[in-house]
Amino acid sequence: MSFVVKYLEDQGYVFLKLSGAITKDELEASREDVSQALVDNDYKKLLIDMSEAEPRESLTQDFQFTSELYRHFPAGTRLAIIIPPEETKRMEFVKDVASNRGVRTGLFHDEGSALDWLVGG
Repeated sequence: MSFVVKYLEDQGYVFLKLSGAITKDELEASREDVSQALVDNDYKKLLIDMSEAEPRESLTQDFQFTSELYRHFPAGTRLAIIIPPEETKRMEFVKDVASNRGVRTGLFHDEGSALDWLVGG
């Protein structure tokens, strides 16, 4: 997997692009980088593009990772995730877990819709 974290100052959000196979260690490293970016810039908006990431195989790992987001992100963080359409059902679970722990989360199939929700709402 590769990941890139960008700070979009003019929009007030952090952007994370994930591609390829996603390992637990790399996912945790990207979460730490994003968390630091959110805190350093006093941002509460995060856009994650997973449209080129290979699907993870374990819902248990997804649950464990997602259930910890609220501990790493500032209170009130909004999270927009771009996913391929075929991942919608599985990612609805991730969305529900994050939302139930206070990280308002939206799933989208394109960047335009994700940004409208993230910066417009």
